Amino acid sequence: MNICKSVVCLTMISALVCCKPNAEKTLFSKPEDLHGQWKLTCIHRGTSIIHSAFGEKKPVITIDYKKRQIQGFSGCNYFSGPFQAKNNGIKIGPLAATQIGCVPNGESIFFRQLAKANRFEVSKDSLKFLASDTVLLSFIKDRFKQVRY
Repeated sequence: MNICKSVVCLTMISALVCCKPNAEKTLFSKPEDLHGQWKLTCIHRGTSIIHSAFGEKKPVITIDYKKRQIQGFSGCNYFSGPFQAKNNGIKIGPLAATQIGCVPNGESIFFRQLAKANRFEVSKDSLKFLASDTVLLSFIKDRFKQVRY
């Protein structure tokens, strides 16, 4: 029983550490700051933080600012589509995706959060998609591994 409690506590602590807010904030993010490849670190959903909805396959997105395209891996399927960005506002989609079924499936939550995003913040190597002032998704810049689609 104590081992079970320890595992639950460690899981909660790791989720909080992974999803903690960035101390360094950019006052104003520009659309060109979105360019690059980003690895999902956290899905925020209301007051809950969902950390392990994907097993070992975590979502990755690649944003091409010049082409106004977003593509990536949702943890289960590959997807792509357009986005519009002005100042620090954003509208993503509609997105097209492959249709592979996977378990566990955090993909539907991931796609819903992407669709809700209307704002973004980029600070150093982190990206957050927000709905107004509510953080939906957090990413870190992936400088080392380039995913081919």
